[in-house]
Parts: sequence; structure tokens; C-alpha cells
Amino acid sequence: MNIHKPETAISLAGIATGLLLVYIILLGRAGLSSGRKNAAVWDLPANKIEKIVIANGDEELVFDLSENAGWGLRSPADIPFSREIANALPLTLSNLTAEKEISSNLNSLQEYGLDKPITIDVILRNRKEYRLLLGGESSSGTSRYFSVNGKIYTMSAIAAKALALDSINVRDRNILRFNRTLRPSYIAARIANIRVNGANRPELADALSRLNAASFIRDVNFPVVYTIEFDYDGEPRVLYIGEHTAEYYHAKTPENDASFTISKRGLENIASLK
Repeated sequence: MNIHKPETAISLAGIATGLLLVYIILLGRAGLSSGRKNAAVWDLPANKIEKIVIANGDEELVFDLSENAGWGLRSPADIPFSREIANALPLTLSNLTAEKEISSNLNSLQEYGLDKPITIDVILRNRKEYRLLLGGESSSGTSRYFSVNGKIYTMSAIAAKALALDSINVRDRNILRFNRTLRPSYIAARIANIRVNGANRPELADALSRLNAASFIRDVNFPVVYTIEFDYDGEPRVLYIGEHTAEYYHAKTPENDASFTISKRGLENIASLK
């Protein structure tokens, strides 16, 4: 058989398509017969969600949809939030699936960390409301317990991380507030007069232009080892750096009320300045 002939190629494509359809049908049947494994827990189209309220401990984060600005953090209003995290929330919730149904006995909430949960309320455009309770991690750490509609399930740890938000991990990682619509090379060109502990270090412009927080951390006081001062578009900026661990430096800025970590690799050229 000559596979280069058009009619032969069309036949092979048809066979492949048919086999794919059979596979999808069989996969769907297997999913239905596997007892709700990886099954959707609710029908929430992302484009019908207009407000999400996350109560995590003593904090409450309110996200809503603006026609002009898209998804944003409306309360607390003074947190420099990550637009990517805000936009991902309705998508994560609308595509939420249960890895496994654990129980329909709500008397066992404490066993799964659901007696003091993170509460997530989802409000649709038609004002209909849904509530999700996010509990503790599974023993393997790869899943997390949650409850919807009176039943307890597990979801993937990745999905849970996108939902378990508070004022620390919702923050924008662009801790120096650079204009990220610009290329890093354009940002670097706007950085001038760089001084580390008073010594001129113009070669750090590129590293600073790419700098993001790796993670935010609470209640960490550290001695400042390096003070990096520079101008960005003529405005003075300061970055305080502490001792490094194996992979990270502790850091803070005057504008942030939280400390953060930054990759050691990103500022590896400052290590000789101590």
C-alpha cells in the first residue's frame, strides 16, 4: 500500500479518527464505572461566575469581575495582587474535579481538617451561590480534602494551592513594581545608578530587571547584608537583602509589608560584595 497516495492518506486518517473515538468512548465508560474518580463536582461555567470570596482564618479575600479590568482583588484593596492568580480562580473552580469521593458522613469533618476549613463562596451572575470547604492534606501530601454539596472528596494538591489563598500568597511577585509590559532589556535600560552597599554595580541592571519574588513569608526578621539602591525611570528604589540559604536570599523593600525570598541564581553576582 502506498501511503503517499491522497486516497490512502485519507483512509489512514479516517481509521485513526475512528480509533480515537473508540478510545474516548471507552475511556468515558471506564470513568463512569470507576466510582466518580476524577468526576466533576458541580456545573459552574467560568463565564457565569462574577464573585469569589475566600475566608482563610481571620482573613477574607474578595475577588470580582470588572468589565474593564477583568478579575481583580477588591478587598483588601491595598494588596499588590497577582493578576494571573485572580484570573485563574474562576477557571480552577469551574474545572474542579474530585479525585475520589471519601465520605458522605459530615460527622467526620474533623478527621479531614474540615471542621475549621478555608471557605470558598462562589456567586454566579444569576445570584446563585455555591460553597466549597477546603480541609487538610492527605497523608501522601499529593491531595487535599474538600467538601461540596454535603459530601467529602479529595482534589489534587495543585488545584488546592490555587484556592488556598491569603494575603501572602495572592501577592504580585513583581516586588520592584517594574512595568512588566516591557521586555526585560527595556526595563534594564531604565535602571541606573545602581549601588550595592555604596559600591557602583551597573552590571546588575539585567538581574534586577528580571527579579521576582520566589515566595512571600510572614514574620521573618533578618539582618540586612546588602542594600541595593538604584533609580528606575528616575525614581529611587531600594532592595534589602539578607543572608542566603542554599537556594534563596531573604529580601524586603520599604513598600512591602511582607518579606519574601528571591532566587540565589538571580543575584549571584552580589555574593562577593559582603
